[in-house]
Amino acid sequence: MARSERYDASQWRFMNSPEGQGKIRATLKNYLRSFLDSAPEGGELARVQEVLLMVKKYYEQEVRSAQEGGQIDIERDSKATEVLMALAPAIRQIRTDEEVGVEDAAIRNTPLPSPEKIAEEIEAYERFQRWLSEQGKENIWD
Repeated sequence: MARSERYDASQWRFMNSPEGQGKIRATLKNYLRSFLDSAPEGGELARVQEVLLMVKKYYEQEVRSAQEGGQIDIERDSKATEVLMALAPAIRQIRTDEEVGVEDAAIRNTPLPSPEKIAEEIEAYERFQRWLSEQGKENIWD
Protein backbone atom coordinates (compact mmCIF):
# COMPACT_ATOMS: atom_id res chain seq x y z
CA MET A 1 0.00 0.00 0.00
CA ALA A 2 2.95 2.28 -0.49
CA ARG A 3 1.95 5.78 -1.55
CA SER A 4 5.02 6.96 -3.44
CA GLU A 5 2.89 9.30 -5.58
CA ARG A 6 2.45 11.56 -2.56
CA TYR A 7 6.19 12.36 -2.30
CA ASP A 8 9.03 13.43 -4.54
CA ALA A 9 11.47 10.65 -5.46
CA SER A 10 14.36 11.65 -3.17
CA GLN A 11 12.07 12.13 -0.18
CA TRP A 12 10.44 8.76 -0.87
CA ARG A 13 13.83 7.00 -1.04
CA PHE A 14 14.89 8.53 2.29
CA MET A 15 11.55 7.72 3.92
CA ASN A 16 11.97 4.05 2.96
CA SER A 17 15.62 3.72 3.99
CA PRO A 18 16.36 2.12 7.37
CA GLU A 19 17.53 5.52 8.66
CA GLY A 20 14.39 7.25 7.40
CA GLN A 21 12.10 4.60 8.86
CA GLY A 22 13.90 4.90 12.19
CA LYS A 23 13.44 8.68 12.22
CA ILE A 24 9.78 8.40 11.26
CA ARG A 25 9.13 5.86 14.04
CA ALA A 26 10.98 7.96 16.62
CA THR A 27 9.12 11.12 15.59
CA LEU A 28 5.75 9.37 15.63
CA LYS A 29 6.50 7.84 19.03
CA ASN A 30 7.45 11.26 20.43
CA TYR A 31 4.35 12.97 19.03
CA LEU A 32 2.09 10.16 20.19
CA ARG A 33 3.62 10.20 23.67
CA SER A 34 3.24 14.00 23.88
CA PHE A 35 -0.36 13.83 22.68
CA LEU A 36 -1.28 11.14 25.21
CA ASP A 37 0.78 12.65 28.06
CA SER A 38 -0.89 16.04 27.62
CA ALA A 39 -4.42 14.68 27.91
CA PRO A 40 -6.42 16.68 30.42
CA GLU A 41 -7.15 14.95 33.70
CA GLY A 42 -10.06 12.62 33.07
CA GLY A 43 -9.49 12.71 29.31
CA GLU A 44 -6.90 9.98 28.89
CA LEU A 45 -9.22 7.46 27.28
CA ALA A 46 -10.71 10.13 25.05
CA ARG A 47 -7.20 10.74 23.68
CA VAL A 48 -6.73 7.05 22.96
CA GLN A 49 -10.09 7.08 21.19
CA GLU A 50 -8.91 10.05 19.12
CA VAL A 51 -5.77 8.18 18.01
CA LEU A 52 -7.84 5.15 17.02
CA LEU A 53 -10.25 7.37 15.09
CA MET A 54 -7.34 9.03 13.24
CA VAL A 55 -6.13 5.61 12.08
CA LYS A 56 -9.70 4.66 11.17
CA LYS A 57 -10.15 7.82 9.09
CA TYR A 58 -6.90 7.16 7.22
CA TYR A 59 -7.97 3.63 6.27
CA GLU A 60 -11.51 4.68 5.37
CA GLN A 61 -9.89 7.06 2.87
CA GLU A 62 -7.74 4.18 1.61
CA VAL A 63 -10.89 2.14 0.95
CA ARG A 64 -12.46 5.05 -0.93
CA SER A 65 -9.27 5.59 -2.94
CA ALA A 66 -9.04 1.89 -3.75
CA GLN A 67 -12.55 2.01 -5.21
CA GLU A 68 -12.14 5.16 -7.30
CA GLY A 69 -11.93 5.14 -11.07
CA GLY A 70 -14.22 2.20 -11.77
CA GLN A 71 -11.66 -0.52 -11.03
CA ILE A 72 -11.02 -1.68 -7.50
CA ASP A 73 -7.43 -1.93 -6.28
CA ILE A 74 -8.04 -5.23 -4.50
CA GLU A 75 -4.78 -5.29 -2.52
CA ARG A 76 -5.24 -1.74 -1.25
CA ASP A 77 -8.92 -2.30 -0.47
CA SER A 78 -8.40 -5.63 1.31
CA LYS A 79 -5.54 -4.35 3.50
CA ALA A 80 -7.45 -1.21 4.45
CA THR A 81 -10.56 -3.27 5.19
CA GLU A 82 -8.50 -5.64 7.34
CA VAL A 83 -7.27 -2.73 9.46
CA LEU A 84 -10.79 -1.31 9.76
CA MET A 85 -12.18 -4.68 10.85
CA ALA A 86 -9.49 -4.97 13.54
CA LEU A 87 -10.06 -1.40 14.75
CA ALA A 88 -13.85 -1.62 14.95
CA PRO A 89 -14.09 -3.68 18.15
CA ALA A 90 -11.40 -1.61 19.88
CA ILE A 91 -13.22 1.62 19.05
CA ARG A 92 -16.55 0.15 20.20
CA GLN A 93 -15.22 -1.44 23.37
CA ILE A 94 -13.05 1.29 24.82
CA ARG A 95 -15.01 2.89 27.59
CA THR A 96 -15.09 6.58 28.42
CA ASP A 97 -13.06 8.10 31.21
CA GLU A 98 -16.33 8.73 33.03
CA GLU A 99 -17.44 5.10 32.81
CA VAL A 100 -14.12 3.87 34.16
CA GLY A 101 -14.23 6.53 36.88
CA VAL A 102 -17.66 5.33 38.04
CA GLU A 103 -16.41 1.74 38.19
CA ASP A 104 -13.26 2.81 40.06
CA ALA A 105 -15.36 4.69 42.60
CA ALA A 106 -17.59 1.66 43.09
CA ILE A 107 -14.54 -0.52 43.70
CA ARG A 108 -13.09 1.97 46.19
CA ASN A 109 -16.44 2.13 48.02
CA THR A 110 -16.88 -1.64 48.25
CA PRO A 111 -15.91 -2.99 51.66
CA LEU A 112 -13.15 -5.57 51.79
CA PRO A 113 -14.31 -9.16 52.27
CA SER A 114 -14.02 -10.63 55.74
CA PRO A 115 -11.17 -13.05 56.52
CA GLU A 116 -13.78 -15.83 56.61
CA LYS A 117 -15.03 -14.95 53.11
CA ILE A 118 -11.47 -14.89 51.79
CA ALA A 119 -10.83 -18.32 53.35
CA GLU A 120 -14.03 -19.65 51.70
CA GLU A 121 -12.94 -18.34 48.28
CA ILE A 122 -9.48 -19.87 48.67
CA GLU A 123 -10.99 -23.22 49.63
CA ALA A 124 -13.37 -23.12 46.64
CA TYR A 125 -10.46 -22.35 44.31
CA GLU A 126 -8.38 -25.18 45.78
CA ARG A 127 -11.32 -27.60 45.37
CA PHE A 128 -11.64 -26.53 41.75
CA GLN A 129 -7.91 -27.04 41.16
CA ARG A 130 -8.10 -30.55 42.71
CA TRP A 131 -11.10 -31.38 40.48
CA LEU A 132 -9.19 -30.20 37.38
CA SER A 133 -6.22 -32.34 38.39
CA GLU A 134 -8.48 -35.36 38.89
CA GLN A 135 -9.81 -34.80 35.38
CA GLY A 136 -6.23 -34.85 34.06
CA LYS A 137 -6.35 -31.20 33.08
CA GLU A 138 -3.91 -28.42 33.84
CA ASN A 139 -6.45 -25.67 33.20
CA ILE A 140 -10.06 -25.23 32.08
CA TRP A 141 -9.08 -24.93 28.40
CA ASP A 142 -7.61 -28.45 28.14
